[in-house]
Amino acid sequence: MLFEGCRITISTEIALSAIESIAKYLPRAVKDGNDLEAREQVAYGSTIAGIAMQLTNTTAQPSMEHAMSAYHHNLPHGAGLIMISKAFAEFFIERHACDEQFVKMARVMGIPDADCAGIFDKSYR
Repeated sequence: MLFEGCRITISTEIALSAIESIAKYLPRAVKDGNDLEAREQVAYGSTIAGIAMQLTNTTAQPSMEHAMSAYHHNLPHGAGLIMISKAFAEFFIERHACDEQFVKMARVMGIPDADCAGIFDKSYR
């Protein structure tokens, strides 16, 4: 099925692949900048995350961050995105607006037993 409600299935799969790659390889890339496999996988994840964003027009977080870093010149783009993304996630989690999507993200990030009942426990945040 190409469409899941208002989501395009391929964009969900692309986004999950990006999340999985970055979650798995970013710690390695940060630990050892010479780890070319890790750096390649982070670049891959970043690239396909951008593709998923364009497919779904989900650009609110990066747009807001550009405004923040324009005002706060010492704020790195990634740090601003983390702050905004945390607030976005908490907003949707508190309202149980898309629990299944958060469970999928948790699973590709290495929490295979994630489910709606336990994944939103504050210990995971």
